[in-house]
Amino acid sequence: MALGIFIALLMKAGGYLVEPIGRRLRYVFHYSRNVENFRKEVEKLGDMRDGTLQSLNAATRNGEEIKINIHKWLAKVDGVLAEAEGLDDEIASDKRCFGGWSADWSSRYKLGKEAAMKTANIMELQGDAQFVNISFHVPPPSIVFNNDLLTFESSESTIDEIMEALHDNKCDIVVVYGMGGLGKTTLVKEVGKRAKKLKLFDQVVMAVVSQTPDLRKIQGQLGDMLGIQFREETESGRADRLFASLKYEKSILVILDDIWKSIKLADIGIPQGEEHKGCKIILTTRGANACNAMGVNMKKIPVGFLSSEESWDLFRKYVGPVIDTSTLNDVAMEVARECQGLPLALVTVGRALRDKSLEGWKAALQRLKRSKSVNVDDTEDVFSCLKLSYEYLGDDETKFCFLLCCLFPEDYDIQIEGLARFAMGKRLFSDVDTMEEARRQTHEIIMHLKASCLLLDSDKEGCVKMHDMVRDLAIGIASRGNITFLVRAGLGLKEWPNMETFEDSMCISLMTSDIKKLPVGLKCPKLQMLLLGDNEGIEEFPEAFLRGMPELRVLDLSERVGFRSLLPVSSFSVNMSVLPSILSVLPSILTLSHSRPFLEHLRTLHLDRCKLGNISILGKLKMLEILSFFGSDIEILPWEIGELSNLRLLDLTFCQYLRIVPANVISCLSRLEELYMGCSFKRWALKGTGQERGIACLSELVSLPRLTILCVELRHVACFPNDLLLHNLHKFEVTIGFQDSVKCYPNSKSLYLREIETAIPIEVKTIIQSTEELTLFCAKEINIVPDISSCGLNDLKYLKIISCDSMFSLINANEESPPVIFAALEELHLLHLDNIRALCRGSLQTPSLRKLRILTVERCNFYVSFLPFELLNNLQSLEEVTIERCENVTICFFLPRLRTEKLLGNEEHLPLSTLKRLRLVALRSLLWMWHTKQPLASLQNLTVVEIIECGGLRYLFPHSIAQSLQQLEFLKIKECSSLERIVAKAEEGNPMDCAQAVGFPNLKIVQVEACRNLRSLLSVTTVRSLQQLNKITIIKCELLVEIISHVQEGEDEDDDEILLPKVKSFEVRDMSSLKRLCSENFSLNLPGLKDLVVDRCPMMGTFATDGPAYGLGSASKLKKVQVDGQTLSATAIQQLFSRKG
Repeated sequence: MALGIFIALLMKAGGYLVEPIGRRLRYVFHYSRNVENFRKEVEKLGDMRDGTLQSLNAATRNGEEIKINIHKWLAKVDGVLAEAEGLDDEIASDKRCFGGWSADWSSRYKLGKEAAMKTANIMELQGDAQFVNISFHVPPPSIVFNNDLLTFESSESTIDEIMEALHDNKCDIVVVYGMGGLGKTTLVKEVGKRAKKLKLFDQVVMAVVSQTPDLRKIQGQLGDMLGIQFREETESGRADRLFASLKYEKSILVILDDIWKSIKLADIGIPQGEEHKGCKIILTTRGANACNAMGVNMKKIPVGFLSSEESWDLFRKYVGPVIDTSTLNDVAMEVARECQGLPLALVTVGRALRDKSLEGWKAALQRLKRSKSVNVDDTEDVFSCLKLSYEYLGDDETKFCFLLCCLFPEDYDIQIEGLARFAMGKRLFSDVDTMEEARRQTHEIIMHLKASCLLLDSDKEGCVKMHDMVRDLAIGIASRGNITFLVRAGLGLKEWPNMETFEDSMCISLMTSDIKKLPVGLKCPKLQMLLLGDNEGIEEFPEAFLRGMPELRVLDLSERVGFRSLLPVSSFSVNMSVLPSILSVLPSILTLSHSRPFLEHLRTLHLDRCKLGNISILGKLKMLEILSFFGSDIEILPWEIGELSNLRLLDLTFCQYLRIVPANVISCLSRLEELYMGCSFKRWALKGTGQERGIACLSELVSLPRLTILCVELRHVACFPNDLLLHNLHKFEVTIGFQDSVKCYPNSKSLYLREIETAIPIEVKTIIQSTEELTLFCAKEINIVPDISSCGLNDLKYLKIISCDSMFSLINANEESPPVIFAALEELHLLHLDNIRALCRGSLQTPSLRKLRILTVERCNFYVSFLPFELLNNLQSLEEVTIERCENVTICFFLPRLRTEKLLGNEEHLPLSTLKRLRLVALRSLLWMWHTKQPLASLQNLTVVEIIECGGLRYLFPHSIAQSLQQLEFLKIKECSSLERIVAKAEEGNPMDCAQAVGFPNLKIVQVEACRNLRSLLSVTTVRSLQQLNKITIIKCELLVEIISHVQEGEDEDDDEILLPKVKSFEVRDMSSLKRLCSENFSLNLPGLKDLVVDRCPMMGTFATDGPAYGLGSASKLKKVQVDGQTLSATAIQQLFSRKG
């Protein structure tokens, strides 16, 4: 009390004392109250935090995402409470020192003030805690497209588990198992792709095993990927060769798909364990125990079903937004549940019901429920879904074509051409009159079946595949009813199937078997198709075998290809010396009896890859429409073939021993629509000499009014007749001279001319007018237009010119030439033209070259500028440009300077605005890609850029053009020794350069190597736009100090963190000046980074301890760090990147 009066007197006496002193003294006198309030609010804040954490944990367990402000609030609360705890400890300590009362006024003042201030901060945090909600529902992950199949982001965990097993030195074999249709093959293919991309292995190879393993086929698949040509005839010899080749690889991943039972890897030739530490093996199977006997150091990884949310997302993707309507939603969810999380079922059913009414949905649901099996592992659950898709195919033609595909073995590459021929022979299509119509109808059906997910794409062109489970379904459907299929294809049968009766069989397929003897006395009154193709060799073929098949329409007796490789129709490369010898008894097989004729309904006969004797008896098969000798050893085409008055298609492709085609045989085939003789007979008689020599002349084709498709080769241009009008044909491939590869089954009008020693004859020039694809090899003409054609070649779509030394230009518009030239041309390839100086001399009218999409130029001596503005103005569809090893080119694109007024609203019509891919290789004289720093051009659609060995370039893109690179995805620069920058500096005062900053928002991959003068790679501003960037590789850039540079003063200084969320791989090697990955003023956060390589970068010091000093922030998913060839341990990685981003 006395003290208070004393203070009041002092304040009155010293009027200069102000209110702040009073406030400070109140901290002393109200000390106890401040401390009490402080502790009460601390307790209250702690309760609020605990309650928030309880709500947070509950939301997390429910799969919800916590809002960012909640995490920030909790972090602040934790910090404040920690400080409060320290203050409370000080207060308690102070009281203990002075018996509960602080005699130290300064200490009392300090603690009282801190308590009051902390209380205010705490109350502010309490006020911030008025959350309406702390979390939000996270939708199911988006679907990631992988080729034509779909996978969810959740499958990443399975892929990561497989990848982790591959890193495990104690694991030799990874078994990926699960029921059919779950996507095991897709998963392991993706693993293989990633392993190769991340350079975990030098080689990644894959083979399909299937139910009945064919060791030779498995060895062949692996050998093809490794480039092995097997010369050994025995399986053990091939296994030794494969074993040695695999051992040669330092590291290799072998994937064996679709294993049904254990097989000995040694029998194939695959090393494991101590035999080759660098060899890892992935096996896929439907049974977890199927591979138990195949190894010891094995890890099994299951592939599960989709969750209900994932299933619904996938189902909705294929049905469409209509599924969200109130009328369909409930029943659609029930249908999706009936699919039981199987991706294949969800996709097929979803597509089948996409356009159906509510009643259709309800009917489908009832069908699914009626077919439901009790046992969840029973494949009938899948069949009930797949069968529904089959039933929704619609017409019987589509359904039967689908069933035809089950006649082939598992994992077979089914040729669409073969299906069309079988369908034509079967008379499947009621409204088809020609082979071309049948082929078109077949392709339409195949497209429909693929869209319905009942057929799959094949790696081989012109082929499709059928999923194992879908094939099982098709066999099941076709094996029931009055007229059935008997399918034993691919089972390796040694004998004809032992069955009581074949009377109800419509189709029998015993393809890829080892049957040596055929039965006698079979009664197959309804049999229309008999497929015995790809058999090892039938030793006995009784004449009476076919007598019990009066309705037979399709017969395939093709022989299995030789032991070295399969002979796919799409590749057409065959070594005829390996063809086996079979069917030497063919004449006795086809002997006809006048009293009891048979095979009188046969329309399709395939004798592919057969060793044939006298086949003149074939002339008596009067109803035959399709006859194929593909790859057979026929030497003389018998004149009796001319008696086949109903023949529509004759296939002599790859009959390389065929030396005689008698005169007037082909001309007798008046109904012939298609003639295929690629890589076959070439000794056509010269014009007017065919009758004298008894050898066929091409002029006989004039007598075939229905001929629409022709594939033929001539040794000399003199064999080409004057009266052969190929423009009447729908498709043709005519080769004059020698061609390395032949399409055999042309899809357009194609003409190949090679080493024509004289000027091209007028009759050939006439044919060129109607040609769509033209290849000239060593022609003598000075230019194409007008020397070869004065009409502009406006039907031509593809043009390839090779080693035509006399050619000075492609087009000479200065001479008399048509107003429009190459109006339909889409692809132009120029190779080894030593004397060419320009693509075009003179100016072209607008429609000329308007449709050109792909331009490739290699080893051509163009003068200075490759593409002048006058020509670029015409190329309004140009998508791909490749220029390689053109020594004299100094400027690629000669364009005028861009003016602001020309750009406004006109970007889509600027030159190069359609360009998607640009590849420049070994242009040693190239100094500028562009004639000016502000060229009149736009690269708004450019996605891929590769610049290799262009040593004169100082920069790639002017600043104004770089602003348009919004779609760029891939950038590769290699061995450009003078390159200083990727993007030129902006010109001061230029409005176009200042319009916007340079950014590449879609860039995914950056690869820069051996650019020794490169000083600036990416600026901070540019890097902030790279939100899709996935991989960065920088090698041997000797002057580069930092990957991400602080180019401009004050650039983005307010935000010192750079986030690249999708970068998974970051690699820098052989960088002698590199000090940092990122400028020292910024921190680079890579939350998705998995692999980091820093090799031979001496200026970066001790990376393992000083890494964060080099601009690195967080990398929470980092699994592998390699520094100077040494891989850091998991502990070291964790310590290096302990900071959270």
